[in-house]
Amino acid sequence: GVAESVHCLAAHVSSGEWARYAAQAALVLVDQHPLPTSKEEMKAFLEALWHIALDPLISSLPHGSNVIEELAQRIHSKVLNVATTDGEYMGFYSMDIRALERGEYAYGKMRQDVPTSDVVSGKSIVAAAISPRVYGDHGWRAFRLDPVTGDVSKMPFFTWQGDDESTGKPYDCSMRPWFLHALEKGEGFTEPYADPVTGEGMTTYVARWKKGAINAG
Repeated sequence: GVAESVHCLAAHVSSGEWARYAAQAALVLVDQHPLPTSKEEMKAFLEALWHIALDPLISSLPHGSNVIEELAQRIHSKVLNVATTDGEYMGFYSMDIRALERGEYAYGKMRQDVPTSDVVSGKSIVAAAISPRVYGDHGWRAFRLDPVTGDVSKMPFFTWQGDDESTGKPYDCSMRPWFLHALEKGEGFTEPYADPVTGEGMTTYVARWKKGAINAG
């Protein structure tokens, strides 16, 4: 049933098994497909990344179980992303959709941070990209994701451009602790580090790619 499926999903995420699987699936995709150079290719790449790395994890769950929202509420921010040494960064984030729609960058509360009697709302998964090659700047763009089909919207509904709060310099994914961990230490969980926007502490699972790094969960 739905409750059992969601419980299994939660255990899968918290154990790290999901992060390892997603990172390895993403490595297969990026080794076989060129990175996007246009808006159309970006949309297609994000949808391919969703289907190859995330679809298998939710395909067995009952239709209408809101598994996307459940997954989002159990992940602080980064769901699965591909990053390169030249600053290209694309994938999926767990975000507070309502805050983004108000023009505010926010992750929202995770399930573990909310009393069981309260309802967690607003937090869901968005597709996201930083791509100087495609957009001509270093803005982080959020796109709507259809939770049933995995379709990504053609136009972003939110854009963030700012400095990395931990360095005071413009955000550069190739200088982030998780990226450097992947290059220097290889696959595995990082040590805790500060979020570049909110300053919150977090860890993530990373894998090295020949052109950069993959992060998950």
